[in-house]
Amino acid sequence: MVQRVLLCRHGQGYHNATADEPPKLMLKDPELTAQGVGEARAIFADAPGPGRLDFKPEVAFVSPLWRTLQTATQAMASRSDGHTCPIVAMEDVREHNNMNGCNHRRPISEAHREAFPSVDFSGVDVNGPPPGAEWEPPYRAAFGVMRAR
Repeated sequence: MVQRVLLCRHGQGYHNATADEPPKLMLKDPELTAQGVGEARAIFADAPGPGRLDFKPEVAFVSPLWRTLQTATQAMASRSDGHTCPIVAMEDVREHNNMNGCNHRRPISEAHREAFPSVDFSGVDVNGPPPGAEWEPPYRAAFGVMRAR
């Protein structure tokens, strides 16, 4: 049996909408722009030749950053075939938790549960790791392993 994995980066967020404005990197846990929502919704769009709709994930792991949650839920919601799967938030799939404000997530709250009712937040610490935690145990090991993959 062949196992397939689809790795996706989040759609365009407000923090990277204008690359020539470094202060945007300090936006805390920014949302997707309209373009980013469109990019997320295109993940499973039909493509010439073998389309992406033949990929039916059994589970989706997503970082608890707002923009990644938006990307995952928009991608699944836009499938024309109606396929769904569990979406599980995990700290260990985050790309960074460095000193840039855009990588500091909001505490998990009722707003998350309302905006993303299909996401399982049960394995995520409410407050999450502190800024810069990717350089401290136990997070340093997890982020190092993730980058190596």
